[in-house]
Amino acid sequence: MRGVFLHVMGDALGNIGVIVSALIIWLTDYSWRFYVDPGISLVITVIILLSAIPLCKAASRILLQAVPHGLSIDHIKEDIERLPGVIGSHHLHVWQLSDTKIVASIHIQVDTEIKGEGSERYMRLARQVRKCLHAYGIHSSTIQPEFAPDSDAEDTLAAPSYARAGSTGPSTSGTLPSRTPSVPDGDSQACLLECGEECARGGQCCPKKSP
Repeated sequence: MRGVFLHVMGDALGNIGVIVSALIIWLTDYSWRFYVDPGISLVITVIILLSAIPLCKAASRILLQAVPHGLSIDHIKEDIERLPGVIGSHHLHVWQLSDTKIVASIHIQVDTEIKGEGSERYMRLARQVRKCLHAYGIHSSTIQPEFAPDSDAEDTLAAPSYARAGSTGPSTSGTLPSRTPSVPDGDSQACLLECGEECARGGQCCPKKSP
């Protein structure tokens, strides 16, 4: 919309400048009257340029998916992690789709189970996270939950049998092999959704626990 306004303003100023310079040249006898036309043209050029630079900056930030002005990733992350039930958060991305629409995506670790009442608790927590994002003007968000169960058995059930440690293919037995938890206790910045050995980047997209 700003680009359309700038285009219309440039056309209007050009027409006004031509009329004003023509009247001055026609109705006056000043020796400098012939310099009015290039002078007005320079003034119009400066006005359009000063108006176009902020528009180009705003469009560049949208195309580069940069964090919008006035928003801090650290502040948003801190507010979300203060919510009861949130162990930690990571992979927070905030960008603009237009001048009026801001989008965000985030992974949150929750202290609930994936089954039973845990799913209901997560939905209530997700509403609180969305409410927190609404306070920053973010009204379109994607929240990826990472459930942190208390026992390793529940964590084992969350993955296919052939993806667990010690198994090279689909399991044919009725028992599930145990595996080491993907994230050590107390590391809220690590990703519980590991990429696996098939990741082309060697798992670099999943933050690990710092030594």
